[in-house]
Amino acid sequence: DDPAATRARMQSTVARLAEDHGVTLRRAQTLDDADVDALKAAALRIEFEAPYDRFLRFVSAVHDHDPPLLLRQGVARRSPTRYEGVDQPIVFAQFQLLAPLAETPAEGVDE
Repeated sequence: DDPAATRARMQSTVARLAEDHGVTLRRAQTLDDADVDALKAAALRIEFEAPYDRFLRFVSAVHDHDPPLLLRQGVARRSPTRYEGVDQPIVFAQFQLLAPLAETPAEGVDE
């Protein structure tokens, strides 16, 4: 699969999962490809905000997605933002997600 197509599909998937789970996606930025074990992966940094229950459902959906989306790094904190009619904490998070590039070995790895 073409790395540009993988990146585009990854952004589209994350946007759809965010919308499906009531998460406000603040930013999505493609990053340089990353080497993960013996594979090369497309990388995406996202920033999002959601009530705690929606945050948990979104993270679960990302975790369970097929093809895989891997969480490489993540930071989550309570946000001072308030949502009208929501009686639970609002979570602001920054994640770096990876999507393996099909059958593309990382540099320096023999096939």
